Amino acid sequence: MSPLTTASEALPSLYEPVPLEMTRRHPVPLLRMTDIPAPEGHVDMARRELATVLQYWGYRPEMWRIDGFTGPVTEQSYTAVAVAHPIVEVMRSSVVVRRQSLSVSERTIVARHMFMRYLAMRGLPVPALLDRPDGTTYALVPVVPLTDPQQASGFTYVIEDAIYEVQTYAHGRRFVTDGPDEDIYLVAAAETLAALHRASLDFPGPINRWPHERAMLAIAQASLTRIADSAREANISHPIAVGMRRLARESAQWIAAAEARLAAHPEIPWLHVHGDYQPHNLAFEADHVCAIYDFDATHWDRRVLELAYALLTFAGLRWGEGAALAISAQTPPLVEHGLDIERARAFLTAYGQSAPPQPGEADLLGDALLLMLPIVFANGVAEDIVLGDGETRLIHSPRECRAHLAWAETFPTWIEAHRATLGDAWRSAVRH
Repeated sequence: MSPLTTASEALPSLYEPVPLEMTRRHPVPLLRMTDIPAPEGHVDMARRELATVLQYWGYRPEMWRIDGFTGPVTEQSYTAVAVAHPIVEVMRSSVVVRRQSLSVSERTIVARHMFMRYLAMRGLPVPALLDRPDGTTYALVPVVPLTDPQQASGFTYVIEDAIYEVQTYAHGRRFVTDGPDEDIYLVAAAETLAALHRASLDFPGPINRWPHERAMLAIAQASLTRIADSAREANISHPIAVGMRRLARESAQWIAAAEARLAAHPEIPWLHVHGDYQPHNLAFEADHVCAIYDFDATHWDRRVLELAYALLTFAGLRWGEGAALAISAQTPPLVEHGLDIERARAFLTAYGQSAPPQPGEADLLGDALLLMLPIVFANGVAEDIVLGDGETRLIHSPRECRAHLAWAETFPTWIEAHRATLGDAWRSAVRH
């Protein structure tokens, strides 16, 4: 789930599969990296790509092998924008080779890597970046030719000026709603987010500001455009199409009001946030988070927005075993209306014990949730309808789609009824 990486990117985000190790204490199924089948053509193209890229780290082809990918792949999924990254065994160690979006600048990469290394030095579970022989942590590769063995014509395309990074791979377990360790993982996720935000307050920089078109309001508005546009798809039923247009129209009003209330309080904490802190980007071990992945969306922003986003994904969406293993991106609403209030209280209490709200900040949590809802709805709850690429696929039944629309449309009413409760849950942690 990475809706914040770009204004039009869809779920799921980078997924790091975990080994198949069944234990009595953890009956939740795990996934071995080789259990995600990949077409041989895709593997061959990745092998050719890596033969060029890994030489920048000093690794010749005989020194490594591909063990799998960070998500399911098909013959059509090998594109210039990487979604499933190869997992490679290098010198008996597992690493992930990540190709960045071609729109990402070197300046952004440098700032992101500085933040990641700073967090790791502060004790956060951020997988290490591998240094190149010259000490840099990324490579700008001028030309990467890719050959598709299925095509008699040879080269299918060439990637030019792509930026790569190599990151250590950490095994871990995934968050599954109603799983045996859900309560432990939810608290651990909240505590780790608080630790990340505390550390970020002292980050010496540089400040990584996003441009105006990538501000949260702009991303929310872009999500609403995608929601409205999806109503024109031929295989969307009339009632669902009408509901999508109505949701987009009404949502535009309440997210504008929410942003206005947030903007009226410039004194609330701003810091560097992870940018996509949600279950797909965390791995757990025992009672703690053992890895935080995918810092692609890290930027300077209001911390209440990241808290709201994390709260919405952990206490508002349902993560089944399929979603946890990246086999399916289904993340429907967890409850009929709003958030699961008990899960929300647990998350906010755990977060607030070491990251309490500043004066007036807790009262803005409801507004931050309203601003995040269209993003989460378009990129998660309704991703089977809203793809933003001219394609439509229906995972959920029409009845489920109508229920999801009702959840989104009633969310503002739920927020108004529970705004004080959520704020008190964050504040109450200070008194305990």
